[in-house]
Amino acid sequence: ADKDFYVCSLSNLVNIYKGLCMPADLPRFYLDLADLRLESAICLFHQRFSTNTVPRWPLAQPFRYLAHNGEINTITGNRQWARARTYKFQTPLIPDLHDAAPFVNETGSDSSSMDNMLELLLAGGMDIIRAMRLLVPPAWQNNPDMDPELRAFFDFNSMHMEPWDGPAGIVMSDGRFAACNLDRNGLRPARYVITKDKLITCASEVGIWDYQPDEVVEKGRVGPGELMVIDTRSGRILHSAETDDDLKSRHPYKEWMEKNVRRLVPFEDLP
Repeated sequence: ADKDFYVCSLSNLVNIYKGLCMPADLPRFYLDLADLRLESAICLFHQRFSTNTVPRWPLAQPFRYLAHNGEINTITGNRQWARARTYKFQTPLIPDLHDAAPFVNETGSDSSSMDNMLELLLAGGMDIIRAMRLLVPPAWQNNPDMDPELRAFFDFNSMHMEPWDGPAGIVMSDGRFAACNLDRNGLRPARYVITKDKLITCASEVGIWDYQPDEVVEKGRVGPGELMVIDTRSGRILHSAETDDDLKSRHPYKEWMEKNVRRLVPFEDLP
């Protein structure tokens, strides 16, 4: 493979623009961004502030599906587990899938590796909401108030994928859904504002564009382990409680876990 060659996207739903330039110069770098005829219901934007690395094209975001603020501190383990589990990834949608292994790059940025894994899950038929709850789950293990059905869902997931832990704030889109996900550490800000003209802005801070306070109908934050989704097809805003209610009911996870899992008893708890 050519380390200097990268296909940004072959999607019929999403255009991806990358540039080593200031944001104000993007319309001059890509002339179609200055054309008022270019319209989109979704715009995902990432501006990189290089604090400890030199700006380079391979680091430019967004990638094919996501953009990311922070770092994935578990990236070494995530990459190694992805390699170890290569044999587990099978789908009738891609009969020769294993010819494309390894599925997750081990030399690029942590963000690009996560994007590789998300792309793999989506190519296998998983929707982006299900995939992100698998990759970036909330802190569920020690939450005694969690619904048992939802606990079973995350417990089931944990047997197939380790969390990609940050601190990380992640935004993503597949052309239909636009979403913002905060990892369970919650150490990256993610705030949203909804204005009367039904424009939804989610960013690392408020006030990234000029609007009047009386135009705001709702504002809030995406909390630790939470996922906020906008479905452009149905016109709905989905918060974590709604997406989790849907996900836990797709399959009988609790029944599966009760029938098929045998847990070891700690030595000190033996009779």
